[in-house]
Amino acid sequence: MKKSIFAICVILLVLLSGCDVSEKSTGNTEHIHQWQEVSGEHARICTECREKQLKPEACDFVRTSCDQPAVCRICHAINDEVESHDWILISENSDCWSTTITYDCSKCNREQVIHGDSALPNHSWKEATADGKTAFSCTRCKESITFIAEIREFSYAQDLEDYKIGDPGVKHEHFSNWDIESEITGAIDAIVRAKFELTIEYDTISVFYDKTSDMWRVDFWTLNLDGNSQSVYVNGNGLTCYVVYGE
Repeated sequence: MKKSIFAICVILLVLLSGCDVSEKSTGNTEHIHQWQEVSGEHARICTECREKQLKPEACDFVRTSCDQPAVCRICHAINDEVESHDWILISENSDCWSTTITYDCSKCNREQVIHGDSALPNHSWKEATADGKTAFSCTRCKESITFIAEIREFSYAQDLEDYKIGDPGVKHEHFSNWDIESEITGAIDAIVRAKFELTIEYDTISVFYDKTSDMWRVDFWTLNLDGNSQSVYVNGNGLTCYVVYGE
């Protein structure tokens, strides 16, 4: 009777011990845990015996971008702390009217592209003079401006007397080129700025300069066509001060 009770106890012990006992050799069979990750936990569980084990490692946080929260790759916990980007200049490309700058973050490899339009053109001029005319051709955008080579003197004070505010064809305010200062260093600069005010078709450009008032006058007109002209007065800082239309 005692032997029977002992045998029953041994059998119950084996059945209740689960994988901890059956992982060891018992006769000709050996149980091997079939581990499966537990979703949302740092744990794993055996799919056969349901034994559960906590995994000793802490959260393994990863982030796709410095300015995004980090997420644990094991339990998907979120760390709301963000980092600052470490931007490194990669490239800068400019044309006459815009600039594109590219940065990469050295920590998360995120790319940042800044594109800005220029209020003033940044031409790269090539100059040539022949037959009494000077031609400026831009090597980047292919714009070309040709004008009478001689820069003649004029009196801005006298023109103000001749073309008074209130006269037909005289404009002294509400200009397109009024707020961005940039020093005029030559005729081509004055022409580029004066073109912002153009409202007529033309085939000829003449340039004048008044040293006393540091004022440029750019005349746009059409040969053999009376009344089709426009004079734009630009100061040494590149701002439009006066416009007179021909009659």
